[in-house]
Amino acid sequence: MPSNYYVTPAAIKKVFICNKAITGPLVFISIFLFLLTASMQLSAQNNDPLHVSDTTRALFQAIRSGNDDLLQQQLAKGANANDSLDGYSALMAASLNGTVGQMRQLIARGAKVNYQTNRGITALWLAVPNVEKTSLLLQYGADVNHLISGYSVLAKVAAMPGTINEVRLLVNKGADISKNVPNQFFVYNAAASGDTAILAFFLRKGFLANDTIIIGDYPINAALAFRSCETLKMLVENGANVNVAPFNPLALAAVQGLTPLMNACINNDSASISYLLQQGANPNSKSPHGVTALMLLEQSDTDNTDMTAALIKYGALVGDQQPDGSDALFYARQKGNTPTVTLLEKNIKK
Repeated sequence: MPSNYYVTPAAIKKVFICNKAITGPLVFISIFLFLLTASMQLSAQNNDPLHVSDTTRALFQAIRSGNDDLLQQQLAKGANANDSLDGYSALMAASLNGTVGQMRQLIARGAKVNYQTNRGITALWLAVPNVEKTSLLLQYGADVNHLISGYSVLAKVAAMPGTINEVRLLVNKGADISKNVPNQFFVYNAAASGDTAILAFFLRKGFLANDTIIIGDYPINAALAFRSCETLKMLVENGANVNVAPFNPLALAAVQGLTPLMNACINNDSASISYLLQQGANPNSKSPHGVTALMLLEQSDTDNTDMTAALIKYGALVGDQQPDGSDALFYARQKGNTPTVTLLEKNIKK
């Protein structure tokens, strides 16, 4: 009986979930954490009602209501268009939770378009991906190249599917794609979005499908982390290496050196597994821990006989073992006497 030192069915899931939390979404954390914080604080409206004036409270409640007339009434009563709550301006609140009409009212009364919180968040960062709100802010001088921790609003939008019009708008209004983001995050984020229009936009701008980001990961793995087979295909068609096995200094040891095919198998992503095999992915590559794609597939909760057969068809060695003696059949048996177990038993004897 193999030991549990290397990767057990439960452990691989826990390890990979941790790894994805550190590596895949890490790309977006620095971008979206600001938005999440802003949303939570603005939705809460005020943390200490005893220290918020009635005028400020009424102003932000009017914005949150989405009622243009109600906001107009508060401004007519003397509410300050540059008032703030928890460090967020009234215009920022309208950009996130309000209407375009409310934003126009505030700007007409002198609201500062480029006001920043102590974390550098601006109204533009909260307005995207709403094209109308974004256009309004840009019309009145919003800084399209403002960076937060080195990242531009364009890098944030690149990760959001369905935002190609927003991407084009930002670039047309001066977003500098040569300087706004370090280490290939445009392509990496676009790959994760699953939106081929966004990915194609950046590839046409000269970014490469096979470039790494700062932690050493590749866009192809970003696509696989979010089961984005269409962006996976576009990356491969533009030169992405289907057998790359990056070392990620932020990843846990058990998931170092995983190939795209291994990542697809962890996710039990049949479409991506099939495509990668057709494109020359090596089913017998091993991670530093001796794990193969077939072993990872058999650790899925759902039995996938079709993809097991596909891996075998493309030459996967059923009898390959980790240093502790565990193999694909060992993991498959954890789900009972499934059709996959029968298939593996048949092929392991060859």
